[in-house]
Amino acid sequence: MNNMLQTVVSSGTGTNARIPGIPTGGKTGTSEDNRDCWFCGFTPMYSSAVWMGYDAKNNMRNQYGGGYPAKLVKSMLQKAHENKKSPTWSKPKDIVQISVCSKSGKLPASTCGEGDIITEFSVKKYIPNEYCAQHQTVVICKESGKLAGKYCPETEVRTYVTTDDKSSDPNKIPTETCDIHTEFTIPGLFKNTVWVCRDPRHQGKLYRANVPGSTQTGGCPAEYLEEILLPPGQNLPTCPLAEHQLKRNRAGEIVDMLDR
Repeated sequence: MNNMLQTVVSSGTGTNARIPGIPTGGKTGTSEDNRDCWFCGFTPMYSSAVWMGYDAKNNMRNQYGGGYPAKLVKSMLQKAHENKKSPTWSKPKDIVQISVCSKSGKLPASTCGEGDIITEFSVKKYIPNEYCAQHQTVVICKESGKLAGKYCPETEVRTYVTTDDKSSDPNKIPTETCDIHTEFTIPGLFKNTVWVCRDPRHQGKLYRANVPGSTQTGGCPAEYLEEILLPPGQNLPTCPLAEHQLKRNRAGEIVDMLDR
């Protein structure tokens, strides 16, 4: 709770109460009819609250708890901390700070983007021990933007989020397969492009990347994937790294068209 209330001041509706060098938490408040607004703030040493409004039934215009009330609380607390050492809060021994995937609430996997990884506090015994399987890397047809089929000449690897059909998440995994490249073409016969894993542990040797389909998880991390053109008849061994292997997702319902 302490951390949540500090967020109100550091990046929320109460930033006007932010005191440089002093950890500060607080909460704004504004009544629906705009007759009242207030801000309650606190530091490890002091707490303060300011209410602003009318005794009569009069409405205020363009006033809110994060405005003048927050500024007044800041002024009082800042004055109270003059000539004092910067205080800190102690944290209970069984509380730890961990990074988790914001989509699944589990430990971040290699497929989780930086924007989906958040830092939270947790009781030690409730720390998740499973890795996120909600982010999946799939091969997409560049032209159609849909799941690539075996005839798609230009493809790319993208990471999406598995969701239910009703989800409005813009990054949810596509469910349709490319309907542009549906048959064999002569130009495609002479193009032998594959995805390789460029993990530094391969020391420059080429390995075919393990790229998960829509019903799989794991595989080679996206940052190590590169599409290359192989000479006709050349084959590559698949990436042998243990943490780069594919796993079947039991909850997956999308058919992996690349295996057809």
